[in-house]
Amino acid sequence: MPITVALLSSPRIRLDPRAPETLCGVTSFTSTFLKGLSQLSPAEYSFSLLADSPATCELLRDQISNERNLIHINVTTCDDFLNKFWSSEDVVVQSLGHRIDLAAQLRHLAGGTTWPVFGMTHDLVDRDVVERLIVYGALGPRKTDAIICASSAARNLMKHYAEKIHTSGVQSVSNLQFPIVAHGVDWASLPRLPKNHARELLGIDRDTIVFLYLGRLSLRYKADLLGLIECFARRFQGKRAVLCLAGGASYSGIDSEVAFISNKIAQISADRQIYINLHSNVSDDLKTLLLSSADIFVSPANSLQESFGLSLVEAMYYQLPVIATKWSGYTDIVIDDSTGYLVDTRWRSNSAETSGYRSRFSREALAIEAVSRVLIDWNSFGARMEELYADRKRREAFGSEGLDRARKSFSVHAMIKGYSDAWSTALLHKEHSIMARTFESSLDELAQAVMIYSGRED
Repeated sequence: MPITVALLSSPRIRLDPRAPETLCGVTSFTSTFLKGLSQLSPAEYSFSLLADSPATCELLRDQISNERNLIHINVTTCDDFLNKFWSSEDVVVQSLGHRIDLAAQLRHLAGGTTWPVFGMTHDLVDRDVVERLIVYGALGPRKTDAIICASSAARNLMKHYAEKIHTSGVQSVSNLQFPIVAHGVDWASLPRLPKNHARELLGIDRDTIVFLYLGRLSLRYKADLLGLIECFARRFQGKRAVLCLAGGASYSGIDSEVAFISNKIAQISADRQIYINLHSNVSDDLKTLLLSSADIFVSPANSLQESFGLSLVEAMYYQLPVIATKWSGYTDIVIDDSTGYLVDTRWRSNSAETSGYRSRFSREALAIEAVSRVLIDWNSFGARMEELYADRKRREAFGSEGLDRARKSFSVHAMIKGYSDAWSTALLHKEHSIMARTFESSLDELAQAVMIYSGRED
């Protein structure tokens, strides 16, 4: 019998693989993940995407019905899935997000099963992550359960949360496993144009060195873009270089942030001879043009939520050397002085802080406070930019190494293999079924139970 994988979507994750929101990491990743599951043999795995109601079920069916790479996924309601598989032992439940509690709830509803349940990581600096871990702990953790982490930084943070829950006296989740499986990129779906052609379409001279930042245009949830603008202005005044800042993904407040960045660029450009282009709400076509035209990828991440970095991997697929901060999940992606450079960061502690952040900050306030404490070594960042600006051979060598690393370590195939290995290992080592132990009763015991429950006495 094939392993049945039940896929659960968190309410915060928008599932529409036909039109994933450009540069929205979790949506793009979910789309890639679901399509990548088609690589697994139908003889070994079957997949069911579970909906909470018939109406949602029809909506999901409509969203994926025209996707050739999603025909392997059956869409059904939770109730119908439980009615069909409640007695099966070859089931694992995978949450498409950190909501492992949703997976545990489904197992609880199945009653007596030993289905291993799994979560995955994305934005981890959110009080909801800990709250859901506590709910999971109350639903009966199993040793084969796991949250699959995209990076060592994500695993370290999840272990921190688990330890905090354990020491607080709340239901322990200390047996929860945290294997690392890096996010993967479908490199075959990333079209690449000749650099000169891409530059002609963008109006960029052939001899200009293009630095590209591609990600959320946010001062709270992504990178120190104001620091990057200042660094570029100091180092490349009057030089044949351009900094392209490009991004997308909509959320509350982004319009005001983009306007602030635009005004900052206009102010600096008026005082100095520098060239900075800003592209917001980037389409897939423009994203291809920008990546194809660039020489160097830059990402001064300073957000606690950056647990991986899909944009870095995509840049490596375009053979771009990467200059990034030595921060969070980035350290698992870039090999310093091989595929690019990692620049030091420092955390500025606040001695006046006496209470835990979860009681003091809203999510937005936490993000603002956190980025204000991350100090980037801008002297080193600028020096690395100048070094690669002047050294074409090193740019090409780093780009070639980056492409090789991306194909080996950050492919969809590697990601799906990591997940399938985790699922099969969990089933191999799962506990004996509670239901199976119940039916080990002797016939005398069963007969006596029937007599009692039917109101008769022997």
